[in-house]
Amino acid sequence: MFCFCPRSNIQYLTSGFTMSIYKTDAIILRTIKYGEADKILTMLSPDGQIQAIAKGSRRVKSRLGGRLEPFCYVNLVLYKGKNLHTITQASLIKPHKNIREDYSKYVIAFAATELVGKVTFAGQKEEAIFGLLKAMLNYLDSQIRKDELVLLYFEWQILKALGFQPHLDTKGRWFNLEEGRLEENPPQDSAFEMDPLTISLLKSIIIEGFDKLNELKLEKSTLKRFSILTKQYMDLKLQTKIKSRSFVD
Repeated sequence: MFCFCPRSNIQYLTSGFTMSIYKTDAIILRTIKYGEADKILTMLSPDGQIQAIAKGSRRVKSRLGGRLEPFCYVNLVLYKGKNLHTITQASLIKPHKNIREDYSKYVIAFAATELVGKVTFAGQKEEAIFGLLKAMLNYLDSQIRKDELVLLYFEWQILKALGFQPHLDTKGRWFNLEEGRLEENPPQDSAFEMDPLTISLLKSIIIEGFDKLNELKLEKSTLKRFSILTKQYMDLKLQTKIKSRSFVD
């Protein structure tokens, strides 16, 4: 029978007093080959990261094969192991096939999932970040826009979800990277000089949703400057490097 656990998106299939088989939605962040026919997957669910093995999924006739690719949004039944869980069933909710067939979209999604993999953890509820990733992949899969702005928007939304939302109600031509706000005279070792276009773009990205991205028309110089600001702020706040980011720049 199904047992619904309070404040969780996981459905446990119970047998006696054990709760080792469960069902959840997840987005596949990355996969690696294991052995002759298996895959090990890193995924994000609303309840946190999941590391799981899909046995035999690389075989041509596997029931799991085509459903367990990067960026796929899936519903899974898993057996809960001590460290590595085992996928026993998988149904595809949304494949995001267009992303995997378009190089520009692929590198954006790859950088986004690498970022998510570094800021989320097993056993820690990640509903906000899960929702952001799902929205970003849906947008990228269905829209024409596939430039760096899509990733920049996602990065600022992740920063916001992690508690690093910049304060834009102050005035100044400098962005204090340490404090995350506009100032007139911040310490020069943590200051980024802004211009009206960069300030306006930052405000739009923090406030608006993905559906507004198509309305933004930017000069390459503005996008480049905004990209540098984003990288410096992320490096300072997250203290991690996103290696695949260089393929988008």
